[in-house]
Amino acid sequence: MFNQIPEVKVIPEIVISVNGVLWAIFCILCIKNFSKLLKSDSYKQTHGIILLSTVSTQSIVIGLSTIFGTTNNLKMINQGFFYLGILFYFVSLSIIVKRYLATYKVMDIKQEWYNTNCVIHGAMSITGLAGITSGVIGKKIIIAIWFWVLVCFFLVEFIEIYRAVMRAKYLGFRKGLFQYHVSQWTRNFTFGMFSAFTIKLPVHFLSTSFLVIHKALVKYGVVVVILLLMIEIILYIKDNFTLKYFCLRNQNRHTENQYLEGR
Repeated sequence: MFNQIPEVKVIPEIVISVNGVLWAIFCILCIKNFSKLLKSDSYKQTHGIILLSTVSTQSIVIGLSTIFGTTNNLKMINQGFFYLGILFYFVSLSIIVKRYLATYKVMDIKQEWYNTNCVIHGAMSITGLAGITSGVIGKKIIIAIWFWVLVCFFLVEFIEIYRAVMRAKYLGFRKGLFQYHVSQWTRNFTFGMFSAFTIKLPVHFLSTSFLVIHKALVKYGVVVVILLLMIEIILYIKDNFTLKYFCLRNQNRHTENQYLEGR
């Protein structure tokens, strides 16, 4: 709305202001729960969902920079949000790493590696994008963030592929790979954010070999994101609307049988 319908720019301004209030409430809850996770054994149940603390914070940076610009006063506010988001990232990551180091010997990767763990690279992708949009960090630091994301992306997705192989082996393709779960949408976000960050990257700081990787990611990244989105929509329809249709059909058949028995 802000970019395409400037006549109603007051609406995006209201939305980002409301987002800021909601974020403040969410931030208080995050800090309280981080404290609990660090002081008890409940950290053994954590996964990538806690990285939404970073995602939400950096989304505020992107929203403020896009809608209100990058004036000096706003830049100071964005810097505060940006570095708080990074703090949330490394606190969250340390808890997740601690969890898997403590449980890896008895961990069943088929069940205990979560879809949301892909936010490990997605949260840093939105951090890099926030840095580009707001201008609060230098371009060399942005490149360093991109390298971090690249390493995390290949590491996490390698584990994801291994988990997929194990699930297909022990649960079958249908139940192991093609069963809908709401957490799967995080993969669309993380891949999409990595693609968006890569597209906006200041490429003149990259070496020739990494320019090739960058070009491939820009060329095929969007295609992968669209394919993942299509797969997720199909799984959602299959597991929701199809199931409801058969339940309704069986219910109608049961009602009809009761009616015939009554006659």
